[in-house]
Amino acid sequence: DGDGNKEIILSTGKNVNAFIFGVELQPAAGGVRIEGSPSDDHLWLDAIDSNGNGRDEILITSMKGNNVVSFIFELRDSEFTLLFEDDIYLRKLGHKLIGQAFSRTEGYYGEVFAILYENGEYKKDKALGLPEGVNIYDFIYIDDPQRGILLLAYDEDGFLTLYDDKDSMIWKRNESTGGFLRTFEKYSPTVMVDKGEWAVKDRLFNLNGKISFVIRVPLLGIVKGLGYKSSQVKTLWWNGVSAEEDTLIHDVKGSILDYTVTDDKIIILKSPVLGIKPGNILKGENPLGAELYIYLLKGI
Repeated sequence: DGDGNKEIILSTGKNVNAFIFGVELQPAAGGVRIEGSPSDDHLWLDAIDSNGNGRDEILITSMKGNNVVSFIFELRDSEFTLLFEDDIYLRKLGHKLIGQAFSRTEGYYGEVFAILYENGEYKKDKALGLPEGVNIYDFIYIDDPQRGILLLAYDEDGFLTLYDDKDSMIWKRNESTGGFLRTFEKYSPTVMVDKGEWAVKDRLFNLNGKISFVIRVPLLGIVKGLGYKSSQVKTLWWNGVSAEEDTLIHDVKGSILDYTVTDDKIIILKSPVLGIKPGNILKGENPLGAELYIYLLKGI
């Protein structure tokens, strides 16, 4: 709202609510929220001051039926105003806004491109020139003193890969991160043809040169369909020759649904093991749901 204090935005999957960030979350801006429709299934949520007016806009990318639609909202006079809507994916990358087209048959289609705000409108700008197969939610940049700007990206199987400025792969993680929670089948006109899946990847953050990423451990070895017993947040950094890792948050019971980093804190939204909180059943409360955890970052 422009007062210099950070709020946190949370999605129910269809609606977006804003809260004052503190030990206990209190509704922000009088409890105003962004109302979605019954067909909405939110895929990605971001906040960025894309028009330079000192207030963050809220970016929402949603699956609506068989299509992907993105929106940009801004808080004006205690209500959210729609500034932009299009059938594309949206994402914040640093201080920039980027997009990519959607295809029912491929999931992600074409090149990832910058989006500029000019003369009151959002306009498509130049392509980013990413390695083949790297899509909008897959990657983050690393500044290496020797090689220049490198690109760290997920592949479709959950392996992290590192590319140099000539799009050549120079490193690949030996183990998968455990896969992704949001996967969708690529559309095929006939059931005889399986075109595979596309996935919404997990967020990557740059923490003073170290890149954070999520690890998930399935309940039964490599069998992901039964859920995850635990998750971790790890960091990775490139030493000029190879990648080194450390564990930032060790043992999160259940699965990390999403997370974000702000100032000296990391905020994690997680589901319990099997998505159920047994204690709530005994209390007569809803056993399903997510939990919000806030960790203090030290030494990063």
